[in-house]
Amino acid sequence: MGVVFVIGMAGGAAFFEYLFYLQDSPYRYYPSVVGLGGLLAFALTLAVIKHRRLPRPPEGSWRGVGLGLDFGGAALKAVLLGAQKGGVVVLAAGQEPLPPGTVDADGLVTRPREAGEAARRLLRRIGPKKAHRVVTTVGNGSAVIRLAQFPRMSREELGEALRWEGGQHIPIPLEQAVLDFSILESPRDASQMTVFLAAAPRRVAEALVSSLRLCHLRPYALDLEPNCALRALTYASLAEEGSAAAWAVLDLGASSTKLTLFDGAVPQITRTLNLGGQALTELLGRELGLDPSQAEDKKRQEGLLEGTSARAVLWPQLEELFMEVRRSLEYFLIQRRGVRLRRVFLLGGGASLPGLAPSLQKYLETGLATRVETENGLEVIVASLDSSGNWNERSPRSKRNRVASLGPEYFIALGSALRGD
Repeated sequence: MGVVFVIGMAGGAAFFEYLFYLQDSPYRYYPSVVGLGGLLAFALTLAVIKHRRLPRPPEGSWRGVGLGLDFGGAALKAVLLGAQKGGVVVLAAGQEPLPPGTVDADGLVTRPREAGEAARRLLRRIGPKKAHRVVTTVGNGSAVIRLAQFPRMSREELGEALRWEGGQHIPIPLEQAVLDFSILESPRDASQMTVFLAAAPRRVAEALVSSLRLCHLRPYALDLEPNCALRALTYASLAEEGSAAAWAVLDLGASSTKLTLFDGAVPQITRTLNLGGQALTELLGRELGLDPSQAEDKKRQEGLLEGTSARAVLWPQLEELFMEVRRSLEYFLIQRRGVRLRRVFLLGGGASLPGLAPSLQKYLETGLATRVETENGLEVIVASLDSSGNWNERSPRSKRNRVASLGPEYFIALGSALRGD
């Protein structure tokens, strides 16, 4: 259609020039100028459209742009990915503070308008013109995961069965829930199959969607935080998706701490513990007579380092948190006899607290001595991604938005952006 338009414009210009020329008019060159100007304007319009309009990627591929959003208790985090030959690259990352109470401890967005405005500010700053795959997460406090056994059947048959029987497997009335499933691999001759069920209250999903629509985004998917954590850790070459060892993710957020226990690549148990970074900051402020900014600085500088006043104040609270984590891990490992714990990954803004990782490792190794993998011992790892080796230097956008590394607070957003199907 564009070619026809160009040819018509050029032909019309030549025809009128010919007429004016026969009449020996002093204006005989005007049609040429108008025609040439029209051609240049049309070519420029095509160039702008081609530059701004990314091709829609087919299922499972990465020809477009992926945007992952993580609505946390204190801030919204975003990671922007782009395509590169052989994989994807981190183009930009950033976070925007959220007003207190915008997102509750269970991950429910209670103020969609404030969340949407924060998303608009953040996206304006990190600069994506268009994102084909916008994915955000449902918090562990709201999500429900279950492993259930079903007679072997097709995916279509299972979907129909869950319409009638799904309420037997999740603690949410089916009419008030958003439900999805994945069939796990099993021997072909087995009469039963294991199904991974994921559900969330419909009001939680609708609040997330409302927040995104307020900043003119349409979500490609709502995902679970455990799935996003696994995806991001695998991308960062920290987790081994095919490993048969047990491992855990501890996400230390502003308003709560979320624990997920994995057996291989399948999340088994999730828990939300009611202790977050904001409570620790408030505790330091009360006990040491500091204002909120001073208490936050002291927490970030001293944390659990030996001999500091911050450790003396924070240790009783964190020891209770460690005890709850140990109990959950012990229960999980008792249920799976012979399985040993290998790694615990720390995510979230609180993961970088000085002295936290070694203190937790020592505590868990002592309490779970017989249930830790003996060859390498227990590793407590603060997740981070050095993205310097993933850059396509020929891309102007990646040069402008180059991110040297991603800290643990960005891993859920990174895993959201990495979703490919």
